This record gives sequence, structure tokens and C-alpha cells, in this order.
Amino acid sequence: MLNEVRKQALIRSSDVTLVHVIEEESNSHVRRYGMTVEGEQLMGGLEQSVQNLRRFSIDPCIRLIRGEVVAVLESLSRDLGAELLVLGVPRKKKSLLRGASIQERIEKNIVISCRVVIAAKEHFSPETDLKDINPDQLTKRQVLSIDIYLVDLWFEHLHYHTDFIYQLLLYPDKEVDLSEKNCRFGQFLASLEGIEKWKKLTSILGPIHLQFHEVAAKMAKLSAHDHAGLQDLYVRESLPLSCRLKNELGHISLYLRSFLKNNPPTVPFLADESCPVTMPDLACYGPLLRAFNLGQDLCVLIQKKDSMTLQSNSIDEEE
Repeated sequence: MLNEVRKQALIRSSDVTLVHVIEEESNSHVRRYGMTVEGEQLMGGLEQSVQNLRRFSIDPCIRLIRGEVVAVLESLSRDLGAELLVLGVPRKKKSLLRGASIQERIEKNIVISCRVVIAAKEHFSPETDLKDINPDQLTKRQVLSIDIYLVDLWFEHLHYHTDFIYQLLLYPDKEVDLSEKNCRFGQFLASLEGIEKWKKLTSILGPIHLQFHEVAAKMAKLSAHDHAGLQDLYVRESLPLSCRLKNELGHISLYLRSFLKNNPPTVPFLADESCPVTMPDLACYGPLLRAFNLGQDLCVLIQKKDSMTLQSNSIDEEE
């Protein structure tokens, strides 16, 4: 369900509200214990969901409401002016002894006016399945899945690269790992390497991936605590590369859509030519917020070092 929520939020550039309805049931001690266990699992699941969405700079609102499911969803969707209601697949198997599912009850409720989508399990994974299919064989649904994956790839690599820089800052004396074993971007390209039908994609993204690792190698060669040098490379090379990667991912999306007669909904992140790392006033979360924080942290470290140098020079002059 979360994947469907994420996809719809990216397509619509919309706000997200995660809703969990707690239905009134028996108040027996057995049921109370069960609710306690379910509550702990729920909070863990919500935390994971929030972190997952924030990776895409989507900050969801969370609502835990006690009541009858259909009535709660009807009231909340009306109050929020919701455009879309995403439901997970029924957790309980259908049987003659069970009542109607949430989906069936909502379908009978003509008061809920917004569109209702039932999240289905995605059987196509761009990360692993792309190598086995030709670009001109992709369906609309698969192209949209690839678009969402490309957005994920951009945020993932931004996180990967900024995390590498933070490792240099936090552990300047530690040996630097320049291998690509944890680089999803590199692993994705490696899975398509040498496959003729995906040569256009690898020829576009391969050079950018190589440049990112060349920048990382330059940073690793800097002397420990050379924050000014690190900031220079980050601002002059890393951030422009992130913008270039975003633009090229958009070109990949257009290339894949060129094979379709009817295109799926556009993903604004890929279609928009602006780059979020150049917009410091943008409300953001996850990897993007981390990228802005890194820039600020580097400035603070440089100012602190300059201040200590001035103090040292002042003491020397007094002596």
C-alpha cells in the first residue's frame, strides 16, 4: 500500500495523510492484550512508513482514529477535501461467515465522493527485471514504475554521496572505502552493462555515475580537516552533478515514454527542469534536507577553524 501512496503523491505532488482506524471491539483482557501487541506493531510500521516517504521529501500527517472504518474515512475525506483514497488489500480472507470487506463497504457508500484505489502488489521491479525486457515492450504501468524507481534512485544516490562526505568529516583518520559495493546506482547500471537494448540508458547515466566516484576520490585525497577543500568540491562539483543526474533521469523517462501510444501520468519531479538542491528555502525532509544540512555544517566547521586560527594569531602577537 505504501508504494501506491508514494506513487500517487509523486504523480499528484500532493499532501499525504496516513490513517489507521481503531474499530470498537470486545473489552476482554485477551482482546486488550492483543490490542497492545498490535499497537506496538502499528507504531513500528508507521515509523517505517514515515521514514520511507520522507526519503522522497514527502512528510505525511498521521491520524489514529477510533470508530467505524467507513464512517471515519467518509468524514475524514470530506474534511480534508481528499482527491484520492488508497486502501490496502483486505488482510482477512473472504468467507461466508465474515462480513463485507472495507472495499465492498466503501463501494456501497455513495457519500465518499473521492476516487478510491486499491493498492495491488507490484510484480515488476525495475531494479531486477529491466534487463529481461526490451524498451519497446514496456507497458504504461511498467513505465510509471520505472519513473518512480528513477526518482528513488536520485534520492538514494544523494543520500549515498552525502553519507560518504559525512564519513570523511566524522572519521577523518579512518581508511576511506571507495568501493561501489553499497552504491545502488552503480549496481543498477552494472545489471544492464553490455545489454544492447539498454545501451542508450547506460550511455547516458554511466558517465555521471563515474564522475560521482571521481569526485569522491578527490575528496578522499584531501588532507584531514580540510573543510574548505571539501566544501569547494561539494558546491562546485557534487551539487551540479546531482542536478545533471536529475535532468538525465528525466530524459530517460521521456525516452521510455516515446515507445508508448498513450503515456501514463507525468511524474513532476522528472519533468521539472528545476533542481531541488539549488533551492535552500524549499521545505524538505530525508536525503534532501541532509544535503542542505551538510552545506551548513561545512560552513560552520570552516568558520570555527578560521576563528581558532585568528585566536591563535592574536595570542602569538601578544607574546
